[in-house]
Amino acid sequence: MENFIVYTIIGVAVTTALAFLNKAASKQTTKKEHGRYELRMNRLYQVVGGLVGVMGLSFLFLIVGEQDSTALITILILSLGFAALGFVCLFWYVNHRLNFDEQTVSATNFYGKSNSVNWNEVVNITFNNFSGLITLTSNDGTTVKAHQHLVGLNNFVEVMEQQTKWTAKSLKLPLNRKTTAT
Repeated sequence: MENFIVYTIIGVAVTTALAFLNKAASKQTTKKEHGRYELRMNRLYQVVGGLVGVMGLSFLFLIVGEQDSTALITILILSLGFAALGFVCLFWYVNHRLNFDEQTVSATNFYGKSNSVNWNEVVNITFNNFSGLITLTSNDGTTVKAHQHLVGLNNFVEVMEQQTKWTAKSLKLPLNRKTTAT
């Protein structure tokens, strides 16, 4: 019975977090003063990353006084694993951004590296369900990647559909898009 309750709580928490992230991605944003959109990752990445990172580092305190080598290795692996996952979330929040207008799209990735392409040079767009990345490839092989949890991703998808032959439906993007009756 205890396991059922724990798994139920985990399921509800994950479902709620994903619903929150997808709702924020479906929001409409406004252009910045320079006429371009700038999309950033949801703040939930910062909060979860910080909490999980601190939790992972706090596991290191369990090592104090521990004599069993198996327990030491287990604690160390858990600590490093949680800390690494926390830092990955934080890096996504801090570094990833997407800037675009009707002519160009540029993205700064997880590592802080930026790439840019013109919409008229895009020859392929794919979406990876596992990584959550939309990848635009230009005719010279340059790639620009946008994460599905960017706040205001709907704005990007609208411009993408206007400037290219790809659609949210053809890419199977998990967006809640409002349709207007015609």
